[in-house]
Amino acid sequence: MSFGDYAPFRVPGAGAEIAGMKGGDGPPLLLLHGYPQTYEIWHKCADELA
Repeated sequence: MSFGDYAPFRVPGAGAEIAGMKGGDGPPLLLLHGYPQTYEIWHKCADELA
């Protein structure tokens, strides 16, 4: 599994921390996964969406 040139990020919050990957050139796009998956499920379509 690879996200190529994407950079991981974390955003601290009240009682939780949001983790993800960012990259690409277009406008922001937020992809949400369901429980129990992680952001890693988007690796197959990340380049096409970026």
